Amino acid sequence: MQLLRAVFLRLTTTAITLLGVAVIVFVVIRVVPGNPIAMMLPPGATEVDIARLTAQYGLDRSIPEQFFIWAGGVLRGDFGVSITSRQPVLDLVLGRLPATLELSIMALVIACILGGIAALTGTRARDTGGEAAIDIANGVALSVPDFLWGLVLVLLFGVLWPVFHISGRVTPSLDLPFVTNFYAFEALLRLRFDLWADIISHMFLPALALAIPLAAIIGQLLKQSLKETDASGLCDVGTHQRVW
Repeated sequence: MQLLRAVFLRLTTTAITLLGVAVIVFVVIRVVPGNPIAMMLPPGATEVDIARLTAQYGLDRSIPEQFFIWAGGVLRGDFGVSITSRQPVLDLVLGRLPATLELSIMALVIACILGGIAALTGTRARDTGGEAAIDIANGVALSVPDFLWGLVLVLLFGVLWPVFHISGRVTPSLDLPFVTNFYAFEALLRLRFDLWADIISHMFLPALALAIPLAAIIGQLLKQSLKETDASGLCDVGTHQRVW
């Protein structure tokens, strides 16, 4: 019963959080300066054309009405049509979802590796300058946003020292007629390790940029857990020695 209550509470909290984020993003997009209709019309469009498209997309209504129209469409699976590409938003999201999932998985793997190394090194170097250096590095990794890490990594390893690719998902000369958009997984299934290595090299810099802040969090939590486990073990040893 407690587990079900905890799951229900977590789902409720997640739903409220998502709703709050949706409301904030929707309102911010609507109140910023600029007219999205201007992006859809040619330079010679008249005021009548602007009014017609504004009414067609419901932008002449109040912000609460626009939000409820959008939310109702989302509940029905209709995310609308992109103003810039004139394509359904759901198709655009699903088309980029495989690349996003592969990038997220790679970033998570890198974060676990880096965080584990930092935690083990910090635990072994307890109460030394090495632990202090790792704590400082963790603080820097957490304080710098991931997009800034991306810019730094591109500048270092894509421009000044061009080791990794900085655009695209695969080298055009190695491109194959992929059956799915999961390029890395499909290359492994086809045993095309050369193609897989090329895809990984394209994903490495953005994955590392996403992984650095997460690695700092994992390293801090894991190091604290290792310290508590070590302290608990020392207490148990001391207890047994007193008993004997």
